[in-house]
Amino acid sequence: MSDVSRTPATTALTSPGCARPGARDSPGDPFRGGLEAALESLVGRSTLPVRLEVDLPQEPPAPVAGAAYFAVSEALTNVAKHVHASDAVVSVEATPSGLRVVVVDDGVGGAVAAEGSGLAGMADRAAAAGGTLRVVSPPGGGTRLDVELPCEWS
Repeated sequence: MSDVSRTPATTALTSPGCARPGARDSPGDPFRGGLEAALESLVGRSTLPVRLEVDLPQEPPAPVAGAAYFAVSEALTNVAKHVHASDAVVSVEATPSGLRVVVVDDGVGGAVAAEGSGLAGMADRAAAAGGTLRVVSPPGGGTRLDVELPCEWS
């Protein structure tokens, strides 16, 4: 499991072995080095502090990794643009039936997956992978996005 904390001034990797050589060298190929490295790079480009927690026994299948990466990317874009958050937490973990991605922020809440919105696109992408998106976003209470993506672990 890695725990990556990012502030605008620094990125700290807090578990041994989570950094992969070249993981941040190739912006043209976000999956070079695997999903965890791609997410580390994404978090490293965030304009606000983001803590990344990854607990995967192995690399998920490419379509699942892609759906997870783009869910986190869209969620962090929304956090930076719309919710006036001071920080966020991204967690990715294996479940018996697949992969769970959770993004939590401390912003203003009130997020709605309206047609044509980034959240609607995220829901569509999750559904295309056979998964689901759940949004919990009470006004004034921050937002929690849960993306469940099915996959089989070998």
